[in-house]
Amino acid sequence: MSETVMSIVLYGFCAIVVVVPMVLYQRRLKKRETQAQASRKRESYIPRPQSQHPHIDATYCIGCAACTMVCPEGDVLAMLGGKAVIVNGHKCIGHSLCAEVCPVGAITMVLASRAWEQTWLT
Repeated sequence: MSETVMSIVLYGFCAIVVVVPMVLYQRRLKKRETQAQASRKRESYIPRPQSQHPHIDATYCIGCAACTMVCPEGDVLAMLGGKAVIVNGHKCIGHSLCAEVCPVGAITMVLASRAWEQTWLT
């Protein structure tokens, strides 16, 4: 009977030596995966405009840069490839000065939902 008890204790000890490190390893992997997902989520966050903001029709834009100069926020619009583009739409307060100053009417003021149906930086 003492051999049986010793065998049970030995097998139990071996099971603990194998199972505990596996459980700890799996917990560590899960924690790393959770941290990686949180990191990817932070990196993929794009601040989106919350209200009225400009929509630029690049086919009509003549590249005069009047809209970028009149914007009081300063960095909502920028010139890229000779055309005006929205670079920080979330900073726009929706005053419409850029649309008013555009000589060809390439800028219209829209709500956030319409602009996100289209590409921002094309």
